[in-house]
Amino acid sequence: MTGANTLSAVLQARDLVEELESAATARMAADRLPGAQLGIAIGDDEEIRSLGTSDLRTNRPTDDDTLFRIASITKVFTAALLARLHRAGRVDLDVPVRHYVPEFDLADHEAARLVTTRHLLLHTGGFAVYQELVPNGPDALSIGTRGQVHAQQIAPPGELFDYNGIGYMVAGRVIEVVTGTSYEHAVRTALLGPLGMSRTRFATEPDDNVAGDHTVREDAAAMMELGDYGGRWPLPSGGLLSTATDMLRFARSQFAETSVFDAETLALMSLPEVDLPDPGQSKALAWFVRDVGGDRMLLHLGGAPSQQSLLAVIPARQMAVAVLTNSAVGAGVHAAVLARVLERAVGVGESSAPRTIELGSDALAEYEGRFDGIESDLVVIPSDGGLVLQVENRGVYKGRPTPPPALARFWKPDRAVGVDGWAKGQYGDFLRDREGRVKYFRWGGRVRRRAT
Repeated sequence: MTGANTLSAVLQARDLVEELESAATARMAADRLPGAQLGIAIGDDEEIRSLGTSDLRTNRPTDDDTLFRIASITKVFTAALLARLHRAGRVDLDVPVRHYVPEFDLADHEAARLVTTRHLLLHTGGFAVYQELVPNGPDALSIGTRGQVHAQQIAPPGELFDYNGIGYMVAGRVIEVVTGTSYEHAVRTALLGPLGMSRTRFATEPDDNVAGDHTVREDAAAMMELGDYGGRWPLPSGGLLSTATDMLRFARSQFAETSVFDAETLALMSLPEVDLPDPGQSKALAWFVRDVGGDRMLLHLGGAPSQQSLLAVIPARQMAVAVLTNSAVGAGVHAAVLARVLERAVGVGESSAPRTIELGSDALAEYEGRFDGIESDLVVIPSDGGLVLQVENRGVYKGRPTPPPALARFWKPDRAVGVDGWAKGQYGDFLRDREGRVKYFRWGGRVRRRAT
């Protein structure tokens, strides 16, 4: 732990957990969220709280063993395993993916020859999300990788950050080829087993203690039926289920060198490599990175259609927080808990948005339109010197409640920040083609193409 003059050095987890529980339960009630787990670790001290109802069909209370979908936090494990393989000399992150997976291709064949595993992990492959139905089975990752031949190129590899879970699925196929085993087996034997994460898994049994899937309808919590969750192909991008206890076990492995991660591997996983549109934030190999009070916070969110999760680690203070929820509206609970942790333990309050500027109607007109995404479309409407953003959920995400329109304003040319509602504090930017026309809108790290 850092010196005794730091705030976290004089705090213990039990000092914070009651405040975090209070913040979480208040937000759960306001957002109609049935259940959650939260965990806080400071050094060797740890506290877990299980809140509310696990599943509205059975009214089973949430307990410490309840499994939640951690969704995209799985990406941290995929990247961590590849970082270990890189350090062991079994994978070179900077050679083309095709060196390991010859079946990988894109609509732009030349770009496909240039994409590296590092590009996949940093979300800088430059190709758009392309999803298709992939048969389940032992060859699912190979078949899905081959199917990316239909993915269109947005930018040359390495030039543009665009959050793309498909890249992690392809990275999972790299793991299979290099280890000679299934992706799931490789993660279990290299990470989950050695770290003692006994409750973390890719598959469950019918009688397992698993949190139900929920959303909000007519101002009340309601079950959300997902149907087929996608089989093996999506696993490297978002397939794990876990508990707050196990999430903190993984978080502790990021505090200091262990038998699982040596110091060089930890540095490889957490060193910022790509700047994001959000001021002060970047992407490292395994984590999103944010500056908090002069310390580096490692962060990843998990956004399943029906459950939301968060894991944040501040290695210099040997501190971590995990929040798992069983509803599509769980992000508010994450934000409330993390804000309280940063305020009390790090002394960092809510960051202020940059000074905004108003644009005239002629300037605003070029941003108007629909921008298509894989989870949701964004409809952009000029208004009052800024932009109104309307979310329209797509696919399995249609079961999520549709938020009311939110206002964004410009703070630099082509760069906007949300100033109210669901968009407050979020950043986006508009990307132009070679002729200078607005072609894409990157919001929440995802590039959406302008509909024609």
